[in-house]
Amino acid sequence: MNRVLKPKTFATAITLVAASAMLGAAGVVSFNLGKTQAQVAAPTEPTAVAVLNLQDVLGELAENTDFQANVNAKNEQLQAELARRQSAVQTMQNDLELLDPASDAYSTKEDQIFDALIELRTWQSIQEQRNVLDQRTHLANLYRKIVQAGGAVAEQQGYDMVLLDTQVPDLDRLNPEQLLNAIATRKVLFHTDDVDITRDVLERMNTAYNNR
Repeated sequence: MNRVLKPKTFATAITLVAASAMLGAAGVVSFNLGKTQAQVAAPTEPTAVAVLNLQDVLGELAENTDFQANVNAKNEQLQAELARRQSAVQTMQNDLELLDPASDAYSTKEDQIFDALIELRTWQSIQEQRNVLDQRTHLANLYRKIVQAGGAVAEQQGYDMVLLDTQVPDLDRLNPEQLLNAIATRKVLFHTDDVDITRDVLERMNTAYNNR
């Protein structure tokens, strides 16, 4: 036999059902919120950072040492050639002094000296530009190789990032402008020796260069 709820009893039942639904929803929200907070607060792996001293690498890299030796040898040859060209111009000027300024030979010699000076300055300018271009090309290629080798060593040893370390200058000998520049360009304030991969990068690059 169906039982008919009285109005008061029926209203109470509706209230209980609504309250249960509200509590259930609150429970779900609370559970989801708690999960989100747990996810946010979950510990993450610290970033493993290594350091690389670029000045030490450039100073001890066999490829760079050989390049600088070739540059020095080339500069000696250019200096000898420059001295030869300057001596030739000086000889022409000495010859000019022996000529009569009113003669055609004097005018001809002046033109020859003028052309020789233009040729000398043009040649010297071209050599300087070539030297700058060679240096720039060499350093750019070398930097790319250092970046590649540094990344390979870092990945091999489990590092996530590599920072460039620089040698600390004698701060007491710097003027204020130099001191501010040294502070501004300093990328690493402190590191332990075990995160320095400079020697490993050097060994890797020198081995590759010697086995080329």
